[in-house]
Amino acid sequence: MTLSIQSFRLVVSTGILFAAATAALNAQTGSINSTLGSGGSFTVKGATSDSLLVVNDNGKIGVGTVNPAEKLDINGNLKVRGAVRLGTGAAGDTAGTLTVVGNDGIVADGNINSGTTLSLGAGTRMMWYPRKAAFRAGWIDGTHWNDVNIGTYSVAMGGETIASGSASTALGFSSTASGYSSVALGWIASATADYSAVIGAASTASGYVSTAIGFGITASGAYSTAMGNYVSTNNKSGAFIIGDSTTSMTNSSAANEMTMRFAGGYRLFTNSPATVGASLAAGGNSWGTISDSTRKENFQVVNAEAFLGKLAQLQLGSWNYRGQDPRKFRHYGPMAQEWFAAFGHDGIGIIGTDTTLATADVDGVTLIAVQALEKRTAGMRETAATVLSLEARVKELQKENAELRARLQAVESAVRNIAAVNSGTK
Repeated sequence: MTLSIQSFRLVVSTGILFAAATAALNAQTGSINSTLGSGGSFTVKGATSDSLLVVNDNGKIGVGTVNPAEKLDINGNLKVRGAVRLGTGAAGDTAGTLTVVGNDGIVADGNINSGTTLSLGAGTRMMWYPRKAAFRAGWIDGTHWNDVNIGTYSVAMGGETIASGSASTALGFSSTASGYSSVALGWIASATADYSAVIGAASTASGYVSTAIGFGITASGAYSTAMGNYVSTNNKSGAFIIGDSTTSMTNSSAANEMTMRFAGGYRLFTNSPATVGASLAAGGNSWGTISDSTRKENFQVVNAEAFLGKLAQLQLGSWNYRGQDPRKFRHYGPMAQEWFAAFGHDGIGIIGTDTTLATADVDGVTLIAVQALEKRTAGMRETAATVLSLEARVKELQKENAELRARLQAVESAVRNIAAVNSGTK
């Protein structure tokens, strides 16, 4: 059975209930009860014979369509002046204007580059914008989320955020991501170059594929990175700079340069227990190797004199690394292969490699050689003292000898005189 009402105005006061087998309308003018047979429907038409409302016997309701595909199928715009609840969760579990209860989430479909161009201005809102496949959520006081400031495939959330670059993301407060595939996270954070990223506060990544992480920093050189506090890559390509909490600005000075500012010094460890490594003290200008006796073991006494002999055999001279301009980069020192052959084995284990020189080991060998030379010098000083003593004794003996010679000569003269006198008397 099909019940058709032509040009009918229905004012409902207590509601409408449609079941799969029964349609019942309670209206101010009376009631209409009808049982629908299989395949039947209840239809309300307007003056132009257009179907305004259709209820099929399968319980599906159509508004603006005679073939509803779901329990409620509306062809046209829907305006709700109150809360909407979707799902079957427990009553009162949420209090939003739109509440969705269930495990299947929300799907909002659309077509890119289609639909109305939005320029909603200031406000607090959550917005999915299919025209540019973009998402916005939060608060703005201007045109931040108007179409002109919305990048295709972009995301902006928080307050006063702008993601105008394609595939860009801006989160936080007053953050801007205007470069292609750029990311700005934080407070007044700006990623203005393509593929740039900034995380922090009052910081900028303006170089191509640059990264800025921290406070008051700038990564302005292409492929550059700035981290920490008050540092800048200073438009130097490929530069990397890190700063501590010091509030004075430090800048990179050359392309592809590594710059670090840590007023408290540096510590570098090369093993898990942090017992081996090097350090640079606060205010220092040279590295110190960890040399604490409590962290050492397997002590071995060496033949210092043998070290001197080995050093004497090294081919020492000047040279430059391959690829370096010999007019600008020359060096003094030994070859690692010769050094390793001379000092790479101490009878317990291996020291160094045959391609590198460790400054701590070079210092150690130098000190052993210096100590051997000092022992030689001490021996020479003893010998010299002995020589001086002998020289003094020789001088004493020479003096004594001279005195004896003089006395002998005097005796001989006296003997001759006596002999002469005796000869004249006779």
